Amino acid sequence: MATTPTAAPDQELNLKLVTYNIWGLPSWMTGARPGRYPKISRELERMDADFILLQEAWTAKARTAVPCHGHWAMARSAAQHSFFQQSGLVTLSKFPILGGEFYPFTRAAFPDRFVNKGVLKITVQLPGGELLNIWNAHLQDAGADRTRALQIRELISHVQSAEDGQIADLVAGDFNCTPESSMYRELANALGVNLQQFAGARPFVTWDKLSARPGVGQTLDYVFLRARTGLQIRQAGTQVAFT
Repeated sequence: MATTPTAAPDQELNLKLVTYNIWGLPSWMTGARPGRYPKISRELERMDADFILLQEAWTAKARTAVPCHGHWAMARSAAQHSFFQQSGLVTLSKFPILGGEFYPFTRAAFPDRFVNKGVLKITVQLPGGELLNIWNAHLQDAGADRTRALQIRELISHVQSAEDGQIADLVAGDFNCTPESSMYRELANALGVNLQQFAGARPFVTWDKLSARPGVGQTLDYVFLRARTGLQIRQAGTQVAFT
């Protein structure tokens, strides 16, 4: 919930966003249950969020997790014929998408060198006419800290240099760094409020390697809000959508 800087200063805007790395690799690589993508799609339809940000929709089978029954506009980087050229990013919006761009990272390390990770930006028009930028990001996998640090600086540069008349930038996705890391602190300092912290919630596990063992899970996914033009956050809430 946020107060928007319009002619009616008390006008409030309520938005719901879901971000989810669906781990869309072939099942022989992940060991994940077959048939899970249609279930993901149905659950996303039930949640009925304003924005849905998916990462790792690498394969055609994985992209069946994208809900098709609803009133969302969809954005993804230009379709490539090879799995190894995919960004894996899909963004859905209930509001009109006025423009978008995919920014591939200039550096990558193994195993991400075989795909095309980056950040997918869309500009949407809200009901009051305001513009909002949504950034769907997926950074370098575990290890390769130097590469991930360079990608973070690229991401920050893209967000900070975007001048679309937007009231805010929502930056979300899989950042592959934990809350106690220096890379997370760099992200938080540059990209604004972590909505989970704003809500007063403790970080919860967003990646568990399909293991229930204590201590295996990590927090790697976040939603940041970088307010512009007087936007004020009034309230935020976060919760686990998939376990």
